Amino acid sequence: MDAQLARVRQELEAATEAMRRLVASVSDEAWARRPAAGGWSVAQCVMHLNTTTQEFLPRLDTAIREGREKGLTGAGLFRRDFAGWMLCKFVEPPYRMKVKTPAKFDPQEVVSREEALAEWERWQGELFTRVAAADGLALDKVKVVSPFAEKMKYNLLSALMVIPAHQRRHIWQAGQMAKTLGTR
Repeated sequence: MDAQLARVRQELEAATEAMRRLVASVSDEAWARRPAAGGWSVAQCVMHLNTTTQEFLPRLDTAIREGREKGLTGAGLFRRDFAGWMLCKFVEPPYRMKVKTPAKFDPQEVVSREEALAEWERWQGELFTRVAAADGLALDKVKVVSPFAEKMKYNLLSALMVIPAHQRRHIWQAGQMAKTLGTR
């Protein structure tokens, strides 16, 4: 596997481990409780990440399929484009600015810790499959349409790097809330 894709996979694996620890650290009561100052509960952070991954997957599939059809293969060191670089900087924790989440990504329903974690694990497995499927493509030539803004496109490397950065952001956010609400 390409070294950059292997790094993405490692970041996704690290996020998976961090999520497992987070979910195990909060009580059922703290799981769904929103902070008094506003913001999302731990559960809502996890569900937001699950929804985001679910929305990203078909876009990754399309990009990978089109990249293969167009023969956009390559090896070597690939570069993120400017949009991807900026997104990664923007979403890395601790974040400097809050942003209004589009309605389709704003988690309304809360499920149990076990159900949310099982869904997380399933979506992470799907991401691992896409990372492997991208191997051999020119990661800087294949374009992905953002699930957040239809007019925004970035290269496949950028998309694959934004996903774990976004996960770190919300795992960190949920961890901060777990600290203020109390854990087990």
